[in-house]
Amino acid sequence: MTAVAFDTLKFARSLREKAKLSSEQAEGFADAFIELFQGDITTKSDIGSVKVDIEALRLSTRVDIEALRLPTR
Repeated sequence: MTAVAFDTLKFARSLREKAKLSSEQAEGFADAFIELFQGDITTKSDIGSVKVDIEALRLSTRVDIEALRLPTR
């Protein structure tokens, strides 16, 4: 998993200057966002791994189906 770059100081400053929030409120929002970003975020690499797993399962299923089609002796 990759980290998300997030400038908490710039974010808090924007909240104070543009949204007219208090310093405590702005810093609270910045802290909440950091906690959010530290959670599980799916990356392109994660999706690529899942695609590989799905393809392997698809091929395995095709082999199983073909084995069932073969006449038994």
